[in-house]
Amino acid sequence: MLFLRKDFLFRNSYCTFVIEIKQIMNFTHIFNTGYEVMLAALISNITAQIAKTIVNAIRKGAFESHMLYSTGGMPSSHSSTVTAAATAIGIVSGFDSSIFALSVIFSLITMYDAQGVRMAAGHQAAILNQMLRELFSQHPTLKFKNLKELLGHTPMQVLVGAMLGIGVAFAWHFVLQPNIGG
Repeated sequence: MLFLRKDFLFRNSYCTFVIEIKQIMNFTHIFNTGYEVMLAALISNITAQIAKTIVNAIRKGAFESHMLYSTGGMPSSHSSTVTAAATAIGIVSGFDSSIFALSVIFSLITMYDAQGVRMAAGHQAAILNQMLRELFSQHPTLKFKNLKELLGHTPMQVLVGAMLGIGVAFAWHFVLQPNIGG
């Protein structure tokens, strides 16, 4: 009897697991929720990073895998991510909601920082690298590691990232959702 009881519990757990997997694969529970906002932001970030890698490969004529997770470059994945999240919040909660207004404010701060403060830090890193190269050239036994210079974005990179984020959020909600089953 005990064996049947364990088998029965296992089968119930298995059935529950299968039902939950089917619900997850259905995707219907994520639309018009916070999950939609997170997925729009994630998809936008991944799209921007892939686009950045492709643009870099075209410009340099060589594929550099580190660009898939690098900061700086065209388009801005920071801008893309925050504008996708803000746009998805607007779609889900309403463009007249206070949470949308707050998300726009934080998006603008992030984009300003990406093209202002972080860009200036990148320029300073370039100057420091040049100074260190000159200093270390007189002492060949000493080694140094370059500071990362590609930190920020130009205004155009931020703008393209923002447009990408808005486009991804609308595409996710109005194009992909009906086709996936939402």
